[in-house]
Amino acid sequence: MAIDRRPLLVTLSDKFKMRQYVAGKIGPHVLNNLLWLGKDVSTIPFDDFPKAFVIKANHGSGFVRIVTDKSAGRRDDVIREAGGWLRLDYGKQSEEWAYSRIDPLVMVEEFIESRAKSTDGVPWDYKFFVFDGKCAMIEVDVSRFCGHARALFTRDWEHIPATFTYPQPQKKPPRPAALDEMLSVAEAGGKGIDFVRVDIYDSNRGPLIGEMTCFPAAGTGRFSPSYYDDWLGSFWKFYARA
Repeated sequence: MAIDRRPLLVTLSDKFKMRQYVAGKIGPHVLNNLLWLGKDVSTIPFDDFPKAFVIKANHGSGFVRIVTDKSAGRRDDVIREAGGWLRLDYGKQSEEWAYSRIDPLVMVEEFIESRAKSTDGVPWDYKFFVFDGKCAMIEVDVSRFCGHARALFTRDWEHIPATFTYPQPQKKPPRPAALDEMLSVAEAGGKGIDFVRVDIYDSNRGPLIGEMTCFPAAGTGRFSPSYYDDWLGSFWKFYARA
């Protein structure tokens, strides 16, 4: 964040251009279906969408709203919220320079169905910390909107007895049956990049990449015990270029 200005980091931070990058590098089969893309949120065609969908912006973190039943939601509220995202410069707010170089857009994607999900139906988020094509750590975020908890594992699914920003869940997430396939997708996405976190959903139709980021937690996340910060950093062979 302080010294690296590679254009690739802007591409990866942009949730729409990231899709194009992944489609060219791995294939479109590892991406969720995109239902709509645009700037004029007043023209979002809600009637064309399935019952459940996800609306988000491409130029920041936390710009997301999950609609599980469009007939029960207030469209005006969704449009107002999405329009507000477009007016924010998330890069200045978070001090993550790459986001300020993204042309803001609103995206609507299909809701991902998964057996690995929280009580509210939202799928668990598996985040693979990949260093030049080799995963070193897997973070599993559960109950993101109803009691966020986070478990950490090695590449071989050995539990890491540490916390990273959020507390550990009461029950450790089981090893996914598709872990080898998820690792293959994550490592293919991260090959040739000194470090990137590849976020994957274990969907009912196979692993799907949700996003990629080189700035997890805007560089402010803390491990407890702090030993694991040094341990994870030891995998990083930094090769930033202007």
